[in-house]
Amino acid sequence: MPSAGPRLATGRAPYDAPDMSPALLLTLLLSSLLATLPVRRLHQAGWTSGALFTAWAVYVALIVMGVDVGAGSRYLLPVLVVLYALPYAAGQARLERAGRLLGARRPAPARPVINVTPSSGPGAGEPPAEPAPKRHGRKPPVEYR
Repeated sequence: MPSAGPRLATGRAPYDAPDMSPALLLTLLLSSLLATLPVRRLHQAGWTSGALFTAWAVYVALIVMGVDVGAGSRYLLPVLVVLYALPYAAGQARLERAGRLLGARRPAPARPVINVTPSSGPGAGEPPAEPAPKRHGRKPPVEYR
């Protein structure tokens, strides 16, 4: 039975939402997963979450444009390859310095170790007392007289 109401030339009702292309959805999914690899390296260098999200969004946008744009990808793909390899080629110190420029905090210095062992004094050379035997949860038998 045909539905009541007007139809467009495409066979859809006027307010039907258009479907997202499966190819575009797959491109977005793969590009977002691929963009997490260099962003993980930046995270290890101590970058802030805002800078990490910005870097991830730029990577995703460049990957999607490189895949979807035909003639422009000739210039975009070399830039994308360089940006993708940059977190791995740069040393840890350079990434940390770049992260500090973007507002990352330095890691807290290690706290000093405090020696709490008592010094030699009375009883320092005596062997430790033998521990009491363990009872394993049972009461000793009661002796009746």
